[in-house]
Amino acid sequence: MTSSRERFASLVEHVAFRVRVREVHSVFKLSQDMPADVRARVRARVRADVGGELAELMLRYDGPPAPR
Repeated sequence: MTSSRERFASLVEHVAFRVRVREVHSVFKLSQDMPADVRARVRARVRADVGGELAELMLRYDGPPAPR
């Protein structure tokens, strides 16, 4: 599995850009680099703090937890 950083680097290898952040409402990162239990805790926290819609989007992108 390719890390998120490697994937990003492959996408923007020949592109230069600058980003200026003016305001942040919430931040989350879906990362294959994190263990499944960590991703599940992040989704649960998002569900509690932000709402179920975003948590469902995260689950849809990430997929269900792998069986143990």
